[in-house]
Amino acid sequence: MSQRIDVHHHIIPPRWLAEEGERMFATAVNFDHVAKWTPAMSLESMDKNGVATAITSVSTVIVRPEDAKGAHGLARYCNEWATRLAQDHPGRFGTFGLLPLPHIAECLAEIEYCADVLKVEGFKLQTSYKDQWPGDPAFSAVFDELNRRKAVVFFHPTAPDCCLKTVPDLHPPLMEYPFDTTRAIASLLFSGTLTRCPDIRFIFTHGGGAL
Repeated sequence: MSQRIDVHHHIIPPRWLAEEGERMFATAVNFDHVAKWTPAMSLESMDKNGVATAITSVSTVIVRPEDAKGAHGLARYCNEWATRLAQDHPGRFGTFGLLPLPHIAECLAEIEYCADVLKVEGFKLQTSYKDQWPGDPAFSAVFDELNRRKAVVFFHPTAPDCCLKTVPDLHPPLMEYPFDTTRAIASLLFSGTLTRCPDIRFIFTHGGGAL
């Protein structure tokens, strides 16, 4: 039996779709099909492609710098929803817990809950948050805690506000997903975060961007 593990496997929790769907329909490729996702679709695809286990995550989220409660509430909902999915299908799904950056206290609370209560396999961040990239000193406490826990951290790209129309008529994720991944890695590198946090195991999707 295949032992292949898929670490880039998105799920569509209903509340996430309700809050993020309009934006995703406007920016994501083929989202009208993606929005119809069900767990059965994942299992069928996994079996067809020899995937034993998928570690799930939600795709990008709208950054809510003025709404810590709302951002944390959505993250908590998605994490509990994903954990129930894994419990319903033992051995087939794991969970990357969504963290509600840029809200530091809420992130630290969610790391504790996800690690100690939900027992997730790791954590999901995105490559930027408005005008902040992950090496920003404001995020240091979050990465220090992830390092203390020797966590796996999965990064998914987003298209930052600064660069949505850099190349007119070109779909933003096509250009910005690889380049925002590159910005994120450079931010972690040149801020010293990678050196300061050697026990985090980082996963960067989409081939690691331009790097």
